[in-house]
Amino acid sequence: MAATLAKYPHIGKVVPAMGYSPAQVSDLEATLNAVPADVIVVGTPTDLTLVMHHLNKPAVLVTYGIAPKEQGAPQLREALQNFMGALVPARA
Repeated sequence: MAATLAKYPHIGKVVPAMGYSPAQVSDLEATLNAVPADVIVVGTPTDLTLVMHHLNKPAVLVTYGIAPKEQGAPQLREALQNFMGALVPARA
């Protein structure tokens, strides 16, 4: 955890969930238990409370999604294709 926080200092007070090996989960759980917070907000694609059984504070899973843009705006697929096309030259 210390190495991850040192590598990504811009995240501020966010505790990153990096990897899901038993050792990494244990390290993350110990870190979350040591944080002086009223609640843990879990914003990962998977519900970490399913693998962390000894948290000492409540945890809330938040979800997120992508809302469609207004009519006529580029859709996500088109926007990603344009973005990736600018990064990766087309194959001949």
